[in-house]
Amino acid sequence: MLNILGSYLALPEPLQWLGRPLPTFLVNLLVWLLVAFAVFALGRLAVMRLSRRSRTLWDDILVGIVRKPAVALVVAYGLLHSWELAFGASPTSDTLQRLYRGVAIMSLAYVGWRVLYDVVIAYLRPKVLESDSQADDIIIPILGRIGPVIIIVALANAVVATLGGNLASLLTGLGLLGLVIGYLFQEPLQGLFSGTYMVLDNPFRQDDLLLLDDGKICQVRRVGIRVTQLYDVKRHVLIYIPNAKLAATNIVNMTKPSLELRLVLPLSLDRRIDLSAALAAIEEVCNAHPNILGLWSVKKAAMTRRLGEIRRESARVPAMGDAGPAALEESEHLRHKAERLEGEMLRLETEHHLRYSSESFSHELLMLMKRTADLEDGGLNDSEREGIRSKAGELLDQYDTLVEQITAWMYWLKITQYELSAEGCRNCPICAVRSRLDQTYVLDLDLVAACPTNGGSLAPLARREDVSRVHSSDTEADKAVLRAHFVDRANYMDYWRLWSIWHRNILHVYRGLLALQDLDGIEGENEYRLDDKIATLERHFSDTFLLRVGRWQVPSANLVEATPTSVRVQLEVFIDDLVREQFQREERVTTELLLEIDRRLRDLALAAD
Repeated sequence: MLNILGSYLALPEPLQWLGRPLPTFLVNLLVWLLVAFAVFALGRLAVMRLSRRSRTLWDDILVGIVRKPAVALVVAYGLLHSWELAFGASPTSDTLQRLYRGVAIMSLAYVGWRVLYDVVIAYLRPKVLESDSQADDIIIPILGRIGPVIIIVALANAVVATLGGNLASLLTGLGLLGLVIGYLFQEPLQGLFSGTYMVLDNPFRQDDLLLLDDGKICQVRRVGIRVTQLYDVKRHVLIYIPNAKLAATNIVNMTKPSLELRLVLPLSLDRRIDLSAALAAIEEVCNAHPNILGLWSVKKAAMTRRLGEIRRESARVPAMGDAGPAALEESEHLRHKAERLEGEMLRLETEHHLRYSSESFSHELLMLMKRTADLEDGGLNDSEREGIRSKAGELLDQYDTLVEQITAWMYWLKITQYELSAEGCRNCPICAVRSRLDQTYVLDLDLVAACPTNGGSLAPLARREDVSRVHSSDTEADKAVLRAHFVDRANYMDYWRLWSIWHRNILHVYRGLLALQDLDGIEGENEYRLDDKIATLERHFSDTFLLRVGRWQVPSANLVEATPTSVRVQLEVFIDDLVREQFQREERVTTELLLEIDRRLRDLALAAD
């Protein structure tokens, strides 16, 4: 009789020798090898059929991962089972039992490892890259580094347990557990938790501008789980700072609460100059600069006077001599300067109306917050909920119009402040829509469509429908901002960053408004915090959108000290957008202000003499 997989087969007399232990073992092992081959072949066939029928690759990948470990398990079990059928229980079968358990443990570890990297991380990586959430960016590094450690520790513990021991007891008995953990994991865990806390606390995010303890001004390029990558704006180098060290230092985020930067400049005036005239000249220079915040009525008058001075100076240059190369170059420089200033005036006029629209929207949000706070004391009834929904719908409509204004304003920035590849905008910053804009000063999408550089209608920067579709503003910026439109990469990256920031902020407000319009998920005690949600939304809006310039933001020159020979003055101004021009706007604006102030003060000194 031959025992095959537990079933007995009668043998003829010439083949009775197959019923002996060793032939029985070999025959059963051969059967199990055939079973293993069948499992391998069926697994391959399953992958081929799934590849044809399935729309995704994940089921194919899972079958491919499990196929080889399954064959190894079948072979190991077949070896054990064949031996036990042939020889029964014996010390060798105990050894084979341990071997089978070891193969099972190794197979499970292999499957876990492959699933972690080929399925979980491979699936999450594109999702994380498309998401604007900074907390998501730490998931992949944590899984990629902590996951293998967990698998290895679990594997070692299972192997030791199979041998009849306990890994923790073994390491403790050897006195190595605390030493191993303390020596190997202290710094990685410290960096890991520091990076995690920084991401969750959100003191800064990618592209923010930081002022470090040592005075360096750096742009955040990437927040890792152990180190943060910073770009030193001054020295044009990358700095890698451990998160544990960065978390322990004082960090000044220069881009929060808003992108405007308060600049304080000490000035020393000649005592011979009339003080009131000098202060008036300094404030005039500040208001004439397009990148200094101020009341538009005052700035418009100052910029108009400065534009007249430049044009008169440009007209005089050729008449001063034989119109040589130097004179022609100076005349061309002044002409370009006048065109640039004129374009900035149109930009500021448009921006002035945009600021008023944003201020009105902020006011409506605050009024809704106050109304909601009054209603939610006793809980919201159906009528009150419907009133909030209706107001949220009105705010959405108002916000749609505001987003269209922002989109048109962004396009105006593009054609006036960047060197574009289009021949019509390379040298002349004034768009073909200027004649109509001069009359209305309200730039909308229909007006932008008239610009030949645009070549057609311009879609809003973001729509309310994009909230559920779009995961990453950076990805949308890649689609909307084309490198071919810009002469150089610096201009492209500057505008790309600006577009991405505005897109992200617009979607954030859309999400908040849509949540207010759909109050079904806000019940119970959440009703009593609805006003806080609206307040948070308004705070985000006021910090990230353009609002009316306050009088506390206008340029001011204040007397600090007066001596018989000199007068010390402190000039305070706000630069409009710190992160523009590859984070060099502060230096440029400061230099231009000081040069123009020096010129005006020298003129006053000559007049005094």
